[in-house]
Amino acid sequence: MHPSNRRRDDIGVMVEMAESSTTFLAPEHAQCDNGEDKSFPPSLRRRYASALDPHRSTFRHTTSLQHEAAKDQKLRELDEVAATLDMWRDDHDSMVKALRTKVRDSMLFSLLHNDATAGMDEWDRDVIQDEKKKLLQHPVMRLIVLLKWRAFGVRMFSEQLLMHLLLLLTLTVSLTISLGTIQGDPKDDPDGDKEFKKIAGSWLCGTALLLLSLLVTRFLTWQNKKACAITAISLNLDHLVQLCDSLTFVKLNNGLVGLCAVYFCIFELRELAADYPDYAVFLCGDSLMYWRLVHVPTHFVTSIYKLVCTKTPSPYLESYWNRIQLPLFLLVLVYALCELWTYFPFEMCVYLGIPMHFVLCLMCVQYLEAFRDVGYLLPMMRRMLTDVFRYLAFYLPIQCGYACAYYLLFKSQGENLKPYKPDEDFADNFYSSLSKIFPGANTTDETLVMNLLEILKTKDSNDVFQGYETVPKSFLTTYLVTFAQINMEPFNQLASPAAYVLGYLLLVTHATIVIVMLLNVLIAMMDKTMGAHMDEAKLEACVTFAECVLRLEKTTTSAISDEYWGNLNMDKVENLYEEIVRADANEKRDDDAVLDALALLGANVDDLEKRA
Repeated sequence: MHPSNRRRDDIGVMVEMAESSTTFLAPEHAQCDNGEDKSFPPSLRRRYASALDPHRSTFRHTTSLQHEAAKDQKLRELDEVAATLDMWRDDHDSMVKALRTKVRDSMLFSLLHNDATAGMDEWDRDVIQDEKKKLLQHPVMRLIVLLKWRAFGVRMFSEQLLMHLLLLLTLTVSLTISLGTIQGDPKDDPDGDKEFKKIAGSWLCGTALLLLSLLVTRFLTWQNKKACAITAISLNLDHLVQLCDSLTFVKLNNGLVGLCAVYFCIFELRELAADYPDYAVFLCGDSLMYWRLVHVPTHFVTSIYKLVCTKTPSPYLESYWNRIQLPLFLLVLVYALCELWTYFPFEMCVYLGIPMHFVLCLMCVQYLEAFRDVGYLLPMMRRMLTDVFRYLAFYLPIQCGYACAYYLLFKSQGENLKPYKPDEDFADNFYSSLSKIFPGANTTDETLVMNLLEILKTKDSNDVFQGYETVPKSFLTTYLVTFAQINMEPFNQLASPAAYVLGYLLLVTHATIVIVMLLNVLIAMMDKTMGAHMDEAKLEACVTFAECVLRLEKTTTSAISDEYWGNLNMDKVENLYEEIVRADANEKRDDDAVLDALALLGANVDDLEKRA
């Protein structure tokens, strides 16, 4: 039995844990002299052999034994992988030879994808995934990931990041022009020419810098990364802007949007094609056009069908980012083509272009997974979003209740508002101002002037109760109370004493419950999540970095990999492995020091309590 299937019972004895897929069988023969059956389980092999006997009776059968056998088989395979990694500790030459295998046959691919867990229970899948994550933390496995990162990952990652920034810049400029930010023709309108020069200047600086950086990435390696990071550019904006006529500038910018979209579509299709089981058919000489037009689209459609209907995603669709990237880049490509030959409808620019731009900005977050200092925050953010959804389960009923209460309160008052009572100082200033503005006006009649002032200062009920005219507006205004956005004027204008007291009672209880209680509950939940899952988040960061490297590996060619692995310096590999081992030892030593300090602090507290 695998160690993952055991736990400690309440009295500290190690016992076998019955998973949800266990079948409880009647013993075939009596195990005692008195004919009574003992309760200890048979061996694993004997249990499978005897359980498949059609003449054997069963008390309970939850799932098929084939699933349990598949789970144990998968765990045994992971044990073999762990043994192989342990063997490679002292045999780095064999490890480097294994790096030349195809992507689908690589050890990294098998550890990062649910290749054989589709029909298993959720509990069984979690056990297997935990074992895979532990293997990804193995020093040799981390060495493999780091070698691949240095071989092709750092160059391709830099290229993708720069292309994403270029796409974001050009799409921003395109939407800015399409949505009518520049008013008038820049050639005739001075204001339009000024705005055009601002946009063109920013575009020229950013685009030239990004294109130059992209050119540098073609020669980027791990050895010359510092030299490639030093780039400079000098532009004379006045001369360059004169060369950009407005129509040419728009066409050029939209052309860059389309090229960036094509680049990312090709990248996503390559990654999708690497997951196709018959990818070797294409490598052996199948038609490139037939492969791209038939095999890859068919695989993409069937993968979506399996994800929606059978809940078994393909390796490509296991990533939540991949589920939105390819459709998004196709949409950007359609937008760019429409802008090149005709104009994208204004309504489509507003309702599709703005969300498209927002998602592209949001996708910049995924590039943080390659940085160790902040990469662990990505899985932590997912757990915090779970806390937010749990918080909303408490918050939404209270929010809806207060929104409806405010709406009904202010709607019931109608025109029942407090009369205006002018301040004496303000009334004196009003007299003097009125006599200066209208010298011929009769300002001696105090009653007439006060009536005029009351008419001017009396507000309409819609203006007084602004924000509570409808239930949706009341919901939004009530939600802003969570962030201390409280408007006191509607409550001060309530004329009825009962309505006045009720309004302030609602406001006080609302602020107390939402701001003081519920927000503190949310902060406490997030703080507990941060403290409880910090170590797990660091482990997840290692997994996400490995996924990033694997995603880049799927789009590389075998020629690039063979050339790099053939010239690999084994002395540097040995030094890199020693650095990883030393870093693990230092981290463990730091953790032990923290635990010792906490234990000493606890002992001191106990000693002080005894003395008291």
